Amino acid sequence: MKGAAKGHVIGPTTNPASGRVHLPGSILAQLSQGEGLGNGIEESNLRYQKIAGRGRRNILFIIDSSGSMVADDRFAKVKGCVISLLERAYSKRVRVAIISYGGGKARLVLPFTTSAELAAERIDELKGGGSTPMVDALGIAGNLLERMRDEDLSVYLLSDGRYNRNSTGRENWQIREFGDFCKSRNIPVTLIDAGSGTKTAKKRSAFLAGMLHAEYKRMDDLEVEMFDPEE
Repeated sequence: MKGAAKGHVIGPTTNPASGRVHLPGSILAQLSQGEGLGNGIEESNLRYQKIAGRGRRNILFIIDSSGSMVADDRFAKVKGCVISLLERAYSKRVRVAIISYGGGKARLVLPFTTSAELAAERIDELKGGGSTPMVDALGIAGNLLERMRDEDLSVYLLSDGRYNRNSTGRENWQIREFGDFCKSRNIPVTLIDAGSGTKTAKKRSAFLAGMLHAEYKRMDDLEVEMFDPEE
């Protein structure tokens, strides 16, 4: 639908960013699977309204650069993983931003950009060490995302599941608040578990993913294609 006005529905998509179901597309998806409609539409067959002006995807990486990530070269693996993904993102004209937390502070390392070279440079400069102020990083992320209404957004948190306990004892509540915010805005969150892989580490990361309403993935299982925008 070339030339569609910004804000108009231009078709169905599997991306839930608009938050509105595209009923004809959902019905066709279900029928194409050879399934009837008697029991309603399966969640896997739901299609959403694709809105003109929302074609460009924005990916926010939140990266744990604390001391616990330095062990066993996990932080180096995280940086290598993100750099390879950024190269793919650039070829698809995806905008990328990076927030890092470690060393007792969180900061916006890179505002949204399509420059893979700049993003890779900022990632490569990250140094691991120190404490794990995840809640501060999520606060920065929330403020950034709040200003980006009507954008196609995704959040990827690369973490081993550890985070500081703060003086208020409300860190879990604050993490859940960020997860609830993203869910209310139809912003998908993915937790990429960069932990050691032990049973305890996986359990810790799975608990964090639950608080964030996030999809859980192991870093070793990542495929670059998961970051491709909807065509």
